[in-house]
Amino acid sequence: NRARRRMRALARDHLSPLAKNGFDYVLIARHDPATANWQDMANGLQKAIRYLQRTIANGTNSDTKPDSKPNSRPMADSQPQDDL
Repeated sequence: NRARRRMRALARDHLSPLAKNGFDYVLIARHDPATANWQDMANGLQKAIRYLQRTIANGTNSDTKPDSKPNSRPMADSQPQDDL
């Protein structure tokens, strides 16, 4: 219960001022929030929210890497294949 209360307080105190309308935020504690240092948790949350906002503003997805070079081959015309 203590961990849940701390996560709620963290969201109320530190997420609310930074949150953008129209977005849902899901907090997942990777370490025990009941015993974690409060300031470290607050700093980590603020850093994560700012990173997300920059990523969204730039229209980029950090999970995908851009192609090193564009596809230089033209796509072949699609033709029906014979059944084998």
